[in-house]
Amino acid sequence: MRRRRWKNNIFYQQIIGLSKLHSSIKWQKLIITWLKEGVANSKFYHGVMSSRRRLNVIISINVNGVQIEDMEGARNAVFQHLQSHFKEVSADKPGLCWKK
Repeated sequence: MRRRRWKNNIFYQQIIGLSKLHSSIKWQKLIITWLKEGVANSKFYHGVMSSRRRLNVIISINVNGVQIEDMEGARNAVFQHLQSHFKEVSADKPGLCWKK
């Protein structure tokens, strides 16, 4: 019984070692591919991300017909909206009385 555990332990260690080696080789191939192709696409990638960043900017916000353009006012307006939206509402719920 002990020999079988020992053999299984060595077999398990070999499998783990091969798995780590395989993972390391795949990682190195990925880095080589990125160095070959990734650098060529980095200008395109950064251009796309810059345009998305520009599109995601909030310049002003309209609250009850009032245009707010400063950062602090916009933060307060968003905070007030979320606070009112997620406020806990206590409602009277009908209950049952089982006492006689």
